Amino acid sequence: MIPRPILFLLSTIFVLFAASQCLGQTPVGPCFASRSTWFADNQHGACMYGTSMGPTGPGTFLIAASSKAVFAASADCGACYEITSVNGTSVTVMVVDECTDPGVCDTSFPHLDLAPQAFNYLQNPSVSGVTDTQARRVACPVNGGIKLAVGTNFFSATEWEILIFNHRTLIRGVSFTYPGQSTPISLPRQTYNYWRYSGPGVTYPVTISVTDINGNVVSFQPLTLTSGLNIENTASPNQFPVPAVYPNSPAGQCPPPLGYNPDGWIYTDQLTKEYNDPALSYINTFQWSDWSYGCTVNWAYTSNPYSGSDCVQANIQGRGGIQIGRATSFAWQGAFTSLQFAIKGDIAFNGMAVFWKGSSKQAAIPVTTSWQLITLDLTADLAAPAQIGGQQAVLVFQNTLGNDAPTIYLDSIRLVPVADSSSSGSPNNNNNPTVATSTTTTTSTSESSGINAEY
Repeated sequence: MIPRPILFLLSTIFVLFAASQCLGQTPVGPCFASRSTWFADNQHGACMYGTSMGPTGPGTFLIAASSKAVFAASADCGACYEITSVNGTSVTVMVVDECTDPGVCDTSFPHLDLAPQAFNYLQNPSVSGVTDTQARRVACPVNGGIKLAVGTNFFSATEWEILIFNHRTLIRGVSFTYPGQSTPISLPRQTYNYWRYSGPGVTYPVTISVTDINGNVVSFQPLTLTSGLNIENTASPNQFPVPAVYPNSPAGQCPPPLGYNPDGWIYTDQLTKEYNDPALSYINTFQWSDWSYGCTVNWAYTSNPYSGSDCVQANIQGRGGIQIGRATSFAWQGAFTSLQFAIKGDIAFNGMAVFWKGSSKQAAIPVTTSWQLITLDLTADLAAPAQIGGQQAVLVFQNTLGNDAPTIYLDSIRLVPVADSSSSGSPNNNNNPTVATSTTTTTSTSESSGINAEY
């Protein structure tokens, strides 16, 4: 048995080599915001190609399942996408399956679920199992001619179905003629990616023609169909031509996604949702979400917010906490300097700790009955992990005393961008216009830490 560290090394070498062979394909579509996860059971997919290295397989382990809207009832089968991660690495994958995960793959947002060999090249799965990406469709790096396989579930002169695979560009249609039938008969595509004929008996040989989405037509040599026939086109041309480069396509790969909202807001009247401005080159594909435990939270409390119309009201029991996270993590260094939030309580309370899960450092916050705007340095005060936001580094506001805490209120939660570090960057305190400011220093639950607070 090969030791696991050596298996990991061999897998990494394979991914790097295979990915390097697949990059640089001709882009045939625009760059678009997307996200990726990974799936283990990837050897049998909805496109019916079978195992990756099988007789009808894609011939690579760099494969993907596209979300429902992208898959489009098998129309996306055999498509190739170049995917770029937040760290700038890219890999090209072929679609062999449909992703059906509820809440992830059944939305309109493009999602590509990757085989581990591909995902590992984009993102360390131990950090997060999901990553923001940019993707674009490219010409597939296939070898040889288009291939055809006859289905084995049923076969007769009046009813048969065929699988078309190993095509450079997406297929728009399949038709055939036979002696005495010069008008092409179109075959409807099934949701499982076979092209099916059901009608009067045909006379062999048949000539099967395949049309791609660019209107190019490739015809197979005349064939006598038999159940299980698997054949490569030897006619000329035997493959779709390399398409023209998509207009205004960026040189090299698509620019990496930013992976976060650059203004840093986590909560302002609500937990921030997808930031999807087409004029900008980023999209925050997963909103900040409520992952709280041991507490009851009202995220739209309207009485006397610090700013705007709403604030957060929380009743924390025992050592519970308000916990805020995203499905995707991101690197904060170079983009943000500090965490800022407004806080108060029904009564004064000294047991509130703020920290990023995974950090060894916490900041103790003295809660008063008046709004305070707290600014915590991400390095000095919180020792924030390099990647924050994801499941292993969520933001936590915790009761450290163990007894039920008073009602806590939060508002205007934000990561302060580097460009705003010279000022608070906070919204106007509309409900407290005459509040004075001062600076205090508190002690962290683990070590001393300077905390800048405005009262």
